Amino acid sequence: MDATEERVLARADRLLAKHQWKTAVPMLKDLEDNSTGEDDDILLPRLAEALNGAGRFVESFDYIADNQSLFSDDLTSATTWLTAALGAGQFIDARVFIHNCPSSWHDSLMELVEEAEKKAHQTSAVSIKNQLKTFYHLGDKPVPDQSKLMAGGWKLPLADFVTGAKFLLRDPFTNALIRSNLIETLHQLDFDEEVKYLWIDQQEYTVNPARTNDLGDDNALNQAKADLKEQLRDDPILTVHLGSQLDMEGMLLYPQVGRVISDPHEWASALVASQQGKPIHNEKIKKWQEKLNHEIQSLSEQIN
Repeated sequence: MDATEERVLARADRLLAKHQWKTAVPMLKDLEDNSTGEDDDILLPRLAEALNGAGRFVESFDYIADNQSLFSDDLTSATTWLTAALGAGQFIDARVFIHNCPSSWHDSLMELVEEAEKKAHQTSAVSIKNQLKTFYHLGDKPVPDQSKLMAGGWKLPLADFVTGAKFLLRDPFTNALIRSNLIETLHQLDFDEEVKYLWIDQQEYTVNPARTNDLGDDNALNQAKADLKEQLRDDPILTVHLGSQLDMEGMLLYPQVGRVISDPHEWASALVASQQGKPIHNEKIKKWQEKLNHEIQSLSEQIN
């Protein structure tokens, strides 16, 4: 930030201190829009504060949705992020954000969410009902549209989201990636009840989402990634390619990754062998990788 920009920022700070939000917004937007991103930690919290104060919550959330780490240092900053999310009607995003905050903040932040959801039910009941209906029948749509409609489901209050999620988890027409994402989302919402879900083998299982792990914390998947990286240490391009495939396999197998990838080293070796045109000697791994490759290919064809 050069000297001129620092003077603009100082003036914007004076406006924020006086709660002159609308006047501060264009200054901060201009600074942020012309920034290379290096000053996001300085600009985005101020811009979000100004846009929230001006009642421009959707715009505020658009700027900060993917920058949660900049709002996790203190409760005031977390409240700024949460205010934007709730003002934009992003109830599930708001709850997932709280899940990732220090537990000592949870009660005060959750009060804001519950109050916003209650107000939404009072003032937008018809809209919520229609949104739930659309979410509920997500599986009736083509695969590319399912992902878009999934994003709409995150705008539902918790009770409505759970109602839709429980149905979709057992719907054979909902693609496997969305069912996996729903279980992980319920985990991030600390949803502590058993739910039934249709897995990739088309059999129905029961899981308590609160007692699972985030996919990124799955031991079997992470060990397979480490083994893959070691085996391909001299081929970084192939490492990235097969790493992406392994990520996709993990998403399709969640929340039962460890059941299938019971030997991460052998799984990684089989991935490499398949890529190099060599035989896979472990029949169980061979069958599972064939099944997963078929599923990935099918999803790719439906998307494209």
